[in-house]
Amino acid sequence: MNKSPTVERLAAALTKAQASIQPAEKNGTNYYGEKYSELDALWSVSKDPLSENGLLLVQGNRVPDSPELAAAGVIVVTRIMHESGEWIESEIFVPAIRKRKEKRGLGADPDAEGQGQKPDAQAFGAANSYGRRIALQALLGIPGEENGSGAERPTGEQQPGRRGKSVQPMTVHRVRKDLASILTLRDVYAWRCKFTKEIAESPEKKAIQNVFNVRVEELKRIEQNQRQAA
Repeated sequence: MNKSPTVERLAAALTKAQASIQPAEKNGTNYYGEKYSELDALWSVSKDPLSENGLLLVQGNRVPDSPELAAAGVIVVTRIMHESGEWIESEIFVPAIRKRKEKRGLGADPDAEGQGQKPDAQAFGAANSYGRRIALQALLGIPGEENGSGAERPTGEQQPGRRGKSVQPMTVHRVRKDLASILTLRDVYAWRCKFTKEIAESPEKKAIQNVFNVRVEELKRIEQNQRQAA
Protein backbone atom coordinates (compact mmCIF):
# COMPACT_ATOMS: atom_id res chain seq x y z
CA MET A 1 0.00 0.00 0.00
CA ASN A 2 1.27 3.47 -0.90
CA LYS A 3 0.77 6.48 1.38
CA SER A 4 1.70 10.10 1.97
CA PRO A 5 4.66 10.89 4.30
CA THR A 6 2.21 11.35 7.18
CA VAL A 7 -1.22 9.81 7.71
CA GLU A 8 -2.09 10.76 11.31
CA ARG A 9 -5.00 13.08 10.48
CA LEU A 10 -6.26 10.75 7.78
CA ALA A 11 -6.15 7.80 10.18
CA ALA A 12 -8.14 9.69 12.82
CA ALA A 13 -10.77 10.74 10.29
CA LEU A 14 -10.98 7.26 8.76
CA THR A 15 -11.45 5.73 12.20
CA LYS A 16 -14.47 7.97 12.79
CA ALA A 17 -15.86 7.26 9.33
CA GLN A 18 -15.55 3.50 9.72
CA ALA A 19 -17.32 3.64 13.07
CA SER A 20 -20.40 5.11 11.39
CA ILE A 21 -20.42 2.93 8.24
CA GLN A 22 -23.29 0.46 8.39
CA PRO A 23 -23.26 -3.04 6.87
CA ALA A 24 -23.96 -2.97 3.13
CA GLU A 25 -26.94 -4.78 1.67
CA LYS A 26 -26.01 -8.00 -0.09
CA ASN A 27 -27.84 -7.26 -3.32
CA GLY A 28 -25.85 -9.44 -5.73
CA THR A 29 -25.47 -13.21 -6.24
CA ASN A 30 -22.30 -14.90 -7.52
CA TYR A 31 -21.80 -18.16 -9.43
CA TYR A 32 -21.83 -20.15 -6.15
CA GLY A 33 -25.30 -18.82 -5.34
CA GLU A 34 -23.77 -16.73 -2.52
CA LYS A 35 -24.91 -13.18 -1.78
CA TYR A 36 -22.49 -10.23 -1.92
CA SER A 37 -22.67 -6.43 -1.89
CA GLU A 38 -22.71 -4.71 -5.28
CA LEU A 39 -20.75 -1.48 -5.82
CA ASP A 40 -23.84 0.70 -5.49
CA ALA A 41 -24.67 -0.82 -2.09
CA LEU A 42 -21.11 -0.18 -0.85
CA TRP A 43 -21.19 3.45 -1.99
CA SER A 44 -24.60 3.95 -0.42
CA VAL A 45 -23.31 3.20 3.08
CA SER A 46 -19.89 4.87 2.75
CA LYS A 47 -20.29 8.18 0.91
CA ASP A 48 -21.84 10.18 3.78
CA PRO A 49 -19.46 8.94 6.53
CA LEU A 50 -16.51 9.75 4.28
CA SER A 51 -17.63 13.28 3.36
CA GLU A 52 -18.66 14.09 6.94
CA ASN A 53 -15.09 13.38 8.05
CA GLY A 54 -13.28 15.27 5.30
CA LEU A 55 -12.45 12.19 3.26
CA LEU A 56 -12.62 11.53 -0.46
CA LEU A 57 -12.30 8.16 -2.17
CA VAL A 58 -11.38 8.01 -5.86
CA GLN A 59 -10.79 5.02 -8.12
CA GLY A 60 -9.12 4.70 -11.50
CA ASN A 61 -6.92 2.43 -13.56
CA ARG A 62 -3.23 2.03 -14.33
CA VAL A 63 -1.84 0.19 -17.34
CA PRO A 64 0.36 -2.75 -16.26
CA ASP A 65 4.04 -2.42 -17.18
CA SER A 66 4.10 -5.93 -18.62
CA PRO A 67 2.55 -6.20 -22.11
CA GLU A 68 1.30 -9.66 -21.19
CA LEU A 69 -0.52 -8.36 -18.12
CA ALA A 70 -1.81 -5.33 -20.02
CA ALA A 71 -3.48 -7.73 -22.43
CA ALA A 72 -4.74 -9.98 -19.63
CA GLY A 73 -6.46 -7.63 -17.21
CA VAL A 74 -6.69 -4.27 -15.46
CA ILE A 75 -5.06 -2.62 -12.45
CA VAL A 76 -7.60 -0.84 -10.26
CA VAL A 77 -6.14 2.02 -8.19
CA THR A 78 -8.07 3.18 -5.12
CA ARG A 79 -7.01 6.26 -3.15
CA ILE A 80 -8.50 7.71 0.04
CA MET A 81 -7.61 11.39 0.52
CA HIS A 82 -8.05 13.64 3.55
CA GLU A 83 -8.71 17.37 3.40
CA SER A 84 -5.26 17.85 5.00
CA GLY A 85 -3.64 16.39 1.87
CA GLU A 86 -2.76 13.04 3.45
CA TRP A 87 -3.64 9.91 1.49
CA ILE A 88 -3.38 6.14 1.25
CA GLU A 89 -3.59 4.11 -1.96
CA SER A 90 -3.90 0.49 -2.98
CA GLU A 91 -3.63 -1.32 -6.30
CA ILE A 92 -5.13 -4.63 -7.37
CA PHE A 93 -4.69 -6.53 -10.62
CA VAL A 94 -7.85 -8.25 -11.87
CA PRO A 95 -7.72 -10.70 -14.82
CA ALA A 96 -10.19 -9.93 -17.60
CA ILE A 97 -11.97 -13.03 -18.88
CA ARG A 98 -12.36 -13.07 -22.65
CA LYS A 99 -15.19 -14.75 -24.43
CA ARG A 100 -14.44 -17.56 -26.83
CA LYS A 101 -16.14 -18.19 -30.11
CA GLU A 102 -18.73 -20.92 -29.87
CA LYS A 103 -17.64 -24.29 -31.22
CA ARG A 104 -19.60 -27.01 -32.87
CA GLY A 105 -19.91 -30.07 -30.71
CA LEU A 106 -19.94 -30.35 -26.96
CA GLY A 107 -16.64 -29.99 -25.14
CA ALA A 108 -14.67 -28.81 -28.17
CA ASP A 109 -11.28 -27.47 -27.17
CA PRO A 110 -10.89 -23.89 -28.52
CA ASP A 111 -7.09 -23.96 -28.12
CA ALA A 112 -6.85 -27.16 -30.11
CA GLU A 113 -8.69 -25.44 -32.94
CA GLY A 114 -6.38 -22.46 -32.86
CA GLN A 115 -8.95 -20.00 -31.61
CA GLY A 116 -7.28 -18.83 -28.41
CA GLN A 117 -8.78 -16.00 -26.41
CA LYS A 118 -10.32 -12.96 -28.05
CA PRO A 119 -10.08 -9.46 -26.52
CA ASP A 120 -13.42 -8.43 -25.11
CA ALA A 121 -14.04 -4.85 -23.93
CA GLN A 122 -16.97 -6.04 -21.85
CA ALA A 123 -14.69 -8.43 -19.97
CA PHE A 124 -12.29 -5.59 -19.12
CA GLY A 125 -15.24 -3.51 -17.89
CA ALA A 126 -16.43 -6.38 -15.70
CA ALA A 127 -12.93 -6.85 -14.27
CA ASN A 128 -12.74 -3.13 -13.49
CA SER A 129 -16.09 -3.19 -11.67
CA TYR A 130 -15.04 -6.28 -9.71
CA GLY A 131 -11.74 -4.66 -8.67
CA ARG A 132 -13.44 -1.41 -7.62
CA ARG A 133 -15.93 -3.31 -5.48
CA ILE A 134 -13.49 -5.50 -3.56
CA ALA A 135 -10.98 -2.64 -3.11
CA LEU A 136 -13.65 -0.30 -1.75
CA GLN A 137 -14.96 -2.90 0.68
CA ALA A 138 -11.46 -3.88 1.84
CA LEU A 139 -10.08 -0.36 2.35
CA LEU A 140 -13.11 0.84 4.30
CA GLY A 141 -13.72 -2.44 6.11
CA ILE A 142 -17.38 -2.50 5.09
CA PRO A 143 -19.18 -5.57 6.45
CA GLY A 144 -21.89 -7.26 4.44
CA GLU A 145 -25.39 -7.38 5.84
CA GLU A 146 -25.98 -11.04 6.65
CA ASN A 147 -29.28 -12.82 6.19
CA GLY A 148 -30.81 -15.13 8.79
CA SER A 149 -28.15 -16.81 10.92
CA GLY A 150 -25.24 -14.95 9.35
CA ALA A 151 -24.02 -18.01 7.49
CA GLU A 152 -21.95 -17.63 4.34
CA ARG A 153 -25.02 -18.37 2.26
CA PRO A 154 -28.46 -16.92 3.07
CA THR A 155 -30.57 -19.34 5.04
CA GLY A 156 -33.74 -20.72 3.54
CA GLU A 157 -32.42 -20.34 -0.01
CA GLN A 158 -32.05 -23.62 -1.86
CA GLN A 159 -28.56 -24.14 -3.19
CA PRO A 160 -28.07 -25.86 -6.54
CA GLY A 161 -27.70 -29.62 -6.17
CA ARG A 162 -27.54 -29.63 -2.37
CA ARG A 163 -31.05 -29.90 -0.96
CA GLY A 164 -34.70 -30.03 -1.96
CA LYS A 165 -35.27 -31.36 -5.47
CA SER A 166 -33.10 -33.99 -7.11
CA VAL A 167 -29.68 -32.97 -8.41
CA GLN A 168 -29.70 -31.69 -11.98
CA PRO A 169 -26.86 -33.08 -14.13
CA MET A 170 -24.23 -30.54 -15.15
CA THR A 171 -24.02 -29.45 -18.80
CA VAL A 172 -21.09 -28.19 -20.86
CA HIS A 173 -22.97 -24.96 -21.54
CA ARG A 174 -23.37 -24.27 -17.84
CA VAL A 175 -19.73 -25.16 -17.12
CA ARG A 176 -18.45 -22.74 -19.76
CA LYS A 177 -20.63 -19.99 -18.31
CA ASP A 178 -19.60 -20.66 -14.71
CA LEU A 179 -15.88 -20.98 -15.38
CA ALA A 180 -15.78 -17.80 -17.46
CA SER A 181 -16.70 -15.90 -14.29
CA ILE A 182 -14.00 -17.47 -12.11
CA LEU A 183 -10.79 -15.44 -11.81
CA THR A 184 -8.44 -17.53 -9.63
CA LEU A 185 -7.17 -21.10 -9.44
CA ARG A 186 -8.35 -21.39 -5.86
CA ASP A 187 -11.91 -20.53 -6.87
CA VAL A 188 -11.91 -22.78 -9.91
CA TYR A 189 -10.92 -25.77 -7.76
CA ALA A 190 -13.51 -24.78 -5.18
CA TRP A 191 -16.12 -24.76 -7.94
CA ARG A 192 -15.00 -28.24 -9.00
CA CYS A 193 -15.36 -29.57 -5.45
CA LYS A 194 -18.78 -27.97 -5.03
CA PHE A 195 -20.24 -29.63 -8.12
CA THR A 196 -18.44 -32.99 -7.98
CA LYS A 197 -21.68 -34.95 -7.75
CA GLU A 198 -23.42 -33.08 -10.57
CA ILE A 199 -20.42 -33.53 -12.86
CA ALA A 200 -20.10 -37.23 -12.04
CA GLU A 201 -23.76 -37.79 -12.93
CA SER A 202 -23.64 -35.79 -16.15
CA PRO A 203 -23.67 -37.66 -19.47
CA GLU A 204 -21.25 -34.95 -20.68
CA LYS A 205 -18.71 -35.47 -17.89
CA LYS A 206 -15.75 -36.14 -20.22
CA ALA A 207 -16.42 -32.96 -22.18
CA ILE A 208 -16.92 -31.06 -18.93
CA GLN A 209 -13.53 -32.25 -17.67
CA ASN A 210 -11.89 -31.02 -20.89
CA VAL A 211 -13.46 -27.59 -20.46
CA PHE A 212 -12.36 -27.52 -16.83
CA ASN A 213 -8.76 -28.46 -17.70
CA VAL A 214 -8.57 -25.72 -20.35
CA ARG A 215 -9.75 -23.11 -17.83
CA VAL A 216 -7.23 -24.29 -15.24
CA GLU A 217 -4.37 -23.91 -17.73
CA GLU A 218 -5.57 -20.41 -18.64
CA LEU A 219 -5.58 -19.31 -14.99
CA LYS A 220 -2.17 -20.90 -14.40
CA ARG A 221 -0.72 -18.81 -17.24
CA ILE A 222 -2.33 -15.64 -15.89
CA GLU A 223 -1.06 -16.21 -12.35
CA GLN A 224 2.42 -17.08 -13.64
CA ASN A 225 2.51 -13.78 -15.57
CA GLN A 226 1.46 -11.94 -12.41
CA ARG A 227 4.29 -13.51 -10.40
CA GLN A 228 6.85 -12.70 -13.08
CA ALA A 229 5.73 -9.07 -13.23
CA ALA A 230 5.76 -8.66 -9.43
